[in-house]
Amino acid sequence: MSLLKRLRNKAKPEPPPEAPTPAPAAPKPEPAPVDVSQISDPDQLLELAIQGATADTRLQAAERITERDQVEKLVKLAQGKDKGVYKLAKARLNAFKAETAQRQALLDKASAIGDKLDKLGAPENDPLFEAKLTNLSTEWQALNTHPLALPQALVERNERLLQNHNAQLAVLRDTERQEAERQAQARADAEAAEAERAEQARQAAESRAEEKAQASEQTETQATEESSEQQAAQAEHKARKQALRKLTETLHRGLGAARRGEVRKARGIHREVHEKQGKLGKLPEHIKAKLDTLDAAIEELSDWHDFAVTPKKHELIEIMRGLIGSPMSAPDLAEKIHKLQDEWKLISKGVQQHDEALWQAFHEASESAYAPCRAYFEAQAAERELNQRRRQELIEQVQTYLDDYHWDTPVWKDVEKTLKVARQEWKSYWPVPRKANSRLQKTFDTLMDAIHARLAEAYQAAKTEKQRLVDEAQALAESDDKSAAANGAKHLQQQWKHSGRTWVRDEQTLWKRFRKACDDIFGEIKAEEAAEREQQQARQSAKAQGWQSMLDASETVRQAELATLAGKTDAAAQAEPAFSNAEHWPNGAEHTLRARLDNAPNLTPADQAKGVEQLGELCIRAEILSDTETPEAHKAARMTYQVAQLQQGLGSQRDTSMKALVQEWISVPGVGDKDYAPLWQRFEHCLKQGL
Repeated sequence: MSLLKRLRNKAKPEPPPEAPTPAPAAPKPEPAPVDVSQISDPDQLLELAIQGATADTRLQAAERITERDQVEKLVKLAQGKDKGVYKLAKARLNAFKAETAQRQALLDKASAIGDKLDKLGAPENDPLFEAKLTNLSTEWQALNTHPLALPQALVERNERLLQNHNAQLAVLRDTERQEAERQAQARADAEAAEAERAEQARQAAESRAEEKAQASEQTETQATEESSEQQAAQAEHKARKQALRKLTETLHRGLGAARRGEVRKARGIHREVHEKQGKLGKLPEHIKAKLDTLDAAIEELSDWHDFAVTPKKHELIEIMRGLIGSPMSAPDLAEKIHKLQDEWKLISKGVQQHDEALWQAFHEASESAYAPCRAYFEAQAAERELNQRRRQELIEQVQTYLDDYHWDTPVWKDVEKTLKVARQEWKSYWPVPRKANSRLQKTFDTLMDAIHARLAEAYQAAKTEKQRLVDEAQALAESDDKSAAANGAKHLQQQWKHSGRTWVRDEQTLWKRFRKACDDIFGEIKAEEAAEREQQQARQSAKAQGWQSMLDASETVRQAELATLAGKTDAAAQAEPAFSNAEHWPNGAEHTLRARLDNAPNLTPADQAKGVEQLGELCIRAEILSDTETPEAHKAARMTYQVAQLQQGLGSQRDTSMKALVQEWISVPGVGDKDYAPLWQRFEHCLKQGL
């Protein structure tokens, strides 16, 4: 039902007639509970998981099945029979498969690392030996710390090969260090000899310069021209020499990056070297040799990198296949798939040749694993489209409401409800397509603001009216004529009821001020009413005290009766103080108790026995009147009394007041303590219920 129809439909439909209640079916016998935790036999657990009497029993048994062969049987047997058991078993079987695939991938990778270590040549013959060994060592350390253990023989083999190669590398480094020290010493000696020769040449040059000083003056013009040509040639030679030196430095950096296994950096330097070579033309033989060495190192490093990446790609394919049919939620599964795809892209960077077969296998596994995610996200998209249509429909309904509502005679409470319900429905239609959200929200807000503007106008008018009533009430509170002020306040209170609604905060503030003014006006009247209530409470308290005083006096009279029967002559005189509060007793109570005192000397055992019967009957009548259960020993007497009442009065109720029963109670004389105590306990309990 649309928003407008629900808001306008105020008539409540008649409830359908109640269907006759069918007779309850006979309860089925509950199956005997099975303590699955005490069962360890796999075959028995498998049987319980399929044929257990309850779903909980079957599920508990399925949870205790941990062997793969039993899980495979459970999947086949539970399919199409028990959805919960099948789902649990299928998830556990998928976990087994994923673990097996992961274990095999680890084993293959560890074996491949061992084979590469075994084929690794001598460090002095391979310029990339250190980079290869570092890469293999890093891969092995990451693999050897995996939670899934590798075969001990394979671990020992790879560790032994790593130790041998590290020892070879250490020997090579020591040899290279010694050779570097020797070459450094040789260079130092050569530089010292060269410095000495340079000094001798400088001195000889100075001598020749003095001898040729005069001759140079004659050939100054010719020398100047020759010097300019020589300087140009020297500058060109110097620039080429500097460029060759920088090229040599770049070649050294490229070879260093290749040795460390930095594929991308080495390739970048390699491209830079060939660009510089094109500008320099023919290179010296020693630089050409270094460039050939870098070309070979780059080619070998690329082959090595491709070879190292292939096992990782196989591992990613197996992990992706393990996600097919996974019980993971669609968002989590999609995130996992995207991470694997990003990892594939990362390891593929720098690889010259892409293996199309491996990529196709990874792509197909990704598509199969992503199938449930695609269905989930398609459902999400459909939900967004549906919410968009619902929001559009709601906009049309609000527009109709704004256009057709009787704004000349509005019911602002209904308008408030319309705004509230519309906003609640709007929020419930979420999510929506991102492109449509802004447009729809803007249209909806415009319509709601238009309705709210009318509501705000009415709120402002109500606020103004309430402020007027507050001002008049405060003026009346200062009037000396309290009677007229009270009548005026009552009239203002009636106007307040019809003054309309305003904003909650203003409503509360104005109401507090209006109420305070009215309280001030009615203060004296309330004080008089409070005084009257206090007097009434005092009278009720005095009345209650009078009843209690009467019961206490009755007990005093009974004790006096027993003392008189025991031969005490002044018992009646000693009971006289009990009558000091007799003026507050019910009518006739004092006369009844004094008559008992006067008759005390005449009491007989027969009178006492009769009194016990009378009090017992009064207890039964009080229990009936107060709806109190009669003790088991007296239930037969209660039944006899009720039957007699039915026979005499055709079911009419004889007793209507507990106070009348109390009047009768205090008239019964001379019952002894032994009989009186349990009877009084019963009667007093009824008094607390009935008075």
